[in-house]
Amino acid sequence: MVLTAAFIVPHGALILDALQSHRDGRYELNQAMIQVGNQIAELRPEIIMITSPHGISLSDNFGIYFNESAHGTAEWEGEYQDYQIDVKIDIDFAGELFTNLEAKKQPVSKITAFSRGVPIPMRWGESVPLWFLKNIPDMKYVFLSQPQKRYDPSASFMFETKELGKNIFEFINTHNKRIVVLVSADLAHTHQKKGPYGFYEYAEVVDKLLEEWMTAPNSSKQAVDSYDLIKKALCCGYTGFLLLQGILGDKDLEVEVLSRRTPTYYGMMVMSFRLRN
Repeated sequence: MVLTAAFIVPHGALILDALQSHRDGRYELNQAMIQVGNQIAELRPEIIMITSPHGISLSDNFGIYFNESAHGTAEWEGEYQDYQIDVKIDIDFAGELFTNLEAKKQPVSKITAFSRGVPIPMRWGESVPLWFLKNIPDMKYVFLSQPQKRYDPSASFMFETKELGKNIFEFINTHNKRIVVLVSADLAHTHQKKGPYGFYEYAEVVDKLLEEWMTAPNSSKQAVDSYDLIKKALCCGYTGFLLLQGILGDKDLEVEVLSRRTPTYYGMMVMSFRLRN
């Protein structure tokens, strides 16, 4: 089996420069992400597939990047510009993936920014988690952006997202390269009255629900049944969680919650999923 592991990783830039003196949880998230970087280095994957809700988004389809490389920073509200990331994209693998998914009538499109030889731009949704992998040599990436209709997903979108994940796994499972999947995702964005989205009394309930759901992604339907709560909590990671549930399917998994904290108006979570032989 060539899917060696999958991870849920946060993209809040404040975890990049976290210090042990911080008491709000960002340091624990930082340390969990360092642990993820070490685990991935030990797995020695040849490709990392990353999906983010904050990439270059199409209206209805998931997008596969087709530039030869990507460049970006973790810039957020005028800060973190110095955290710069440059990575190579495996266009051949991306092309095989697109052809396979298109043949199965999956909702995917190609995205090329400017021209293939120019780096496609990234921002915090991709650059923050990739910062913790920057020292892994000879790594290539495949990027999957999430569509704009994720902001108000229908029941059919939820189904097709899980179905897309299932088809992605089927393709990965036929490939001879070792692959790691990263789901860049944060939790409810309504934990603080002073935050830009205000306070929602069930924000913490939603974060716990999502943790429980992804701890047992094979069997739990709670996060689908409770979508009205999740929508009001404004969880940017929900689409990625649905996709990952489709990828993992009914596999025998070793799941570990490395950290879940709320250092600001939104929650963040780091989880690992290892497939047992």
